[in-house]
Amino acid sequence: SRLDARAALRLVRSLARVARSGGGVAVLATMHQPRSEIFDLLDRVSVVADGAVAWRGTRRAAVGLARAIGAADANPGDALLDAVAAGGAEALVAVVDENGEDDDAPSPAASPDDCAALVAKAKFRRAPFFTQLKVLADRRLITVARAPSLLALHLGGALAAASCLGSIDSDLP
Repeated sequence: SRLDARAALRLVRSLARVARSGGGVAVLATMHQPRSEIFDLLDRVSVVADGAVAWRGTRRAAVGLARAIGAADANPGDALLDAVAAGGAEALVAVVDENGEDDDAPSPAASPDDCAALVAKAKFRRAPFFTQLKVLADRRLITVARAPSLLALHLGGALAAASCLGSIDSDLP
């Protein structure tokens, strides 16, 4: 996403405020290297390996799993990702099996059928048209503010295309 660590932290803080505002909004984000401050803002964690969910649970359970792996002082996100990279999804499942399970313990991921059933039950709401338009316009303005020379390039291209089309159209009877 091209965000530096500070911008990513600010973004996740904003998303956490939205999710905890009580409006029933769920936030799903993918992170490849979550720093510890970001990891502390998460409610639930899913670890994906080889295109499938290798483990999922609460943030507290992820911290417990990181300790079980032997990375008590490390960032739990890094510890889980390192474990998956080193031993695949089986490494996490083996640690879960060794430690047993209780209400807050890590648990292996649900089956694909369970996930499909949850998605089928979900009710998705599309944002109103003008909200979508505002978001896209704001994004475009931010892009232009970051690189004003691109605006000149786009305007120059539009003028060149208009003059070419105008010259073609002027010759028509």
